Amino acid sequence: MQVKEFMQPTSEVVHLDQNLLDAGIRMRQYRLSALAVVDGDEIVGLLTPDDIEATASQKDNDLSRKAVRDHMSAEIAFCRPTENIETARTIMRERGFTRLLVLDDHRRLCGLVTAEDLKRVGEEPEASASEHVVTTPGRRGGSELHQPDSYSLRPRLKE
Repeated sequence: MQVKEFMQPTSEVVHLDQNLLDAGIRMRQYRLSALAVVDGDEIVGLLTPDDIEATASQKDNDLSRKAVRDHMSAEIAFCRPTENIETARTIMRERGFTRLLVLDDHRRLCGLVTAEDLKRVGEEPEASASEHVVTTPGRRGGSELHQPDSYSLRPRLKE
């Protein structure tokens, strides 16, 4: 079985300078378990509801004043829609990820796979995860929030 048969199709993203409140609203609105974080048309990280909840539980929990870039993960794991489910499972198991971005052959975002998705699918032969993890610079910083007018409809992971 291929990843495209059970992935959550999405092109929804959040800009790294967007605030956590907006990101959380987008996740709930589209029922996503994570959002790819972009800088222009480049994918630079991943934001999960756990990242937002951890910040919300802190003393200074004003999510509208917290930038995504300061709370996202800059390590991105991904697979391709045509790979088998065991490849996705191996990437998660070997690197400790619970979510994978699904990128097409041009490294553009087309979906998301979670550990929960994989639990519902049967076992297949083992695969290697070596080329499926990228660490981005993350663009972390303390500069003022920037609210972009639009986002790339097809962001991609730069090589």
